[in-house]
Amino acid sequence: RADATVEFIYSRQQTTLELRSTDALRPGVDFFDVNVEYFQVGGVYEFLGEGAEYFDKDEDKPAVRPFIVLTLGATRFSPSVSGARAGSDWHFSLGFGGGAKVFLSKRWGLRLDVRAWPTFVTAGGAFFCSLPGGCLIAFSGSATWQASATAGLIVAF
Repeated sequence: RADATVEFIYSRQQTTLELRSTDALRPGVDFFDVNVEYFQVGGVYEFLGEGAEYFDKDEDKPAVRPFIVLTLGATRFSPSVSGARAGSDWHFSLGFGGGAKVFLSKRWGLRLDVRAWPTFVTAGGAFFCSLPGGCLIAFSGSATWQASATAGLIVAF
C-alpha cells in the first residue's frame, strides 16, 4: 500500500502581460505575449482509508482517493515582442494543492486537482551576528501567483 509518490510536472501557459506606465511623461499601457513554463518535482500524499483499494468490488462503485501535493522547481518566463522572442528569465517557484483520484476500475480512473503556483521574482536577505549576542536574519521578496485546475485520465499497470 503506497500512500506517497514522487511527481515530476511540466506545465506551460501562453498569456499576455499588461504593463502600465507610472511615468507621467509617458503614460500608457503596453501588452506583451509571454509563455510561462513550470518545471517542478515533489511529492504526492494520498489519504488512504482503512482497507482502501483501487476499486470497491463488493459494492461495484468507484474508489475515491483524496491527495495533497507539494512541489518545487523553476519557472521560465519567455516574453515575445512583435512576434520575436526576447530571451527568457528563470525564477525559483513552488507548487501546492490537492485533489482526488477516482478509480472507476482497478486499471482506469480520473484525476482531478487544483494547484497554486507562487514564483519568487525578487528576493533579498541579510544576516548579521554579534558575539556573544545573537543573530539577526532578514528576508524580503515578491512573488507572482497563478492557479490551475486540471483533469486527467489514470491508466494503472
